[in-house]
Amino acid sequence: MEPVGHYNQSVMLEVREGLKAGVVREVVKELVRHHDALRMRYERVGVGWRQVNWKVNEQEMFKHVDLSGVEKAEQSARSGQ
Repeated sequence: MEPVGHYNQSVMLEVREGLKAGVVREVVKELVRHHDALRMRYERVGVGWRQVNWKVNEQEMFKHVDLSGVEKAEQSARSGQ
């Protein structure tokens, strides 16, 4: 049997001034709360799988990193923090 991978998807956005992180955080929170499929996690149990409806943790689902005060050359290195 093939080993099972761990898959995550993240998105880094660059936006113009005027976008408020708190508003984006609320939108993401509501999307995850509304769509069950965005909360599903799967665990291997014996020879099968178990589906778990993940409890929403706001700290894990959204991270705001302001790089506006960082030199362009250093922004790429610091954006992964």
